[in-house]
Amino acid sequence: MSPLLVRTFPTPAATVVNIAGEIDIATVTELRGQLDALPDRDTVVDMSEVTLLSATGMSVLLEWQDRLTSVGARLVLAAGSRHVRRVLAVTGLDARLRVVATVADAIDAAEAAGQPESIRAVISLAACRAATRRYPSLGNSGTGLRTRRTDRRT
Repeated sequence: MSPLLVRTFPTPAATVVNIAGEIDIATVTELRGQLDALPDRDTVVDMSEVTLLSATGMSVLLEWQDRLTSVGARLVLAAGSRHVRRVLAVTGLDARLRVVATVADAIDAAEAAGQPESIRAVISLAACRAATRRYPSLGNSGTGLRTRRTDRRT
């Protein structure tokens, strides 16, 4: 039993989402609900802490990309996990989804598309907290993060 943890951090340029845990049939409903609640804007997804990415999880990512694309926004996956990169490569989704190795690479890709440098504040959770101090309007109770943990039921 592995919990799914989704952290979001809105920056002036994009929404940054960190996903940790297993994305499978047991957690995909919760993940879909959290992603549906996000604004339709450029999004960087840090998947470096994802330990399992099932077919249902891949479907959610494709649906999310289609939703963002329909409003002119982009989805960039920072798939630092070797497992996630392999799954995306074997299934061919690395050709359909924008996939980069690290969050820093995703930020560089956003900047190359004309995004302001303020997106650099999302490289790590600690940097997110520091950015909230700099941009108080982003914060909520001093953290700037919306975190939700879901325990899988077997």
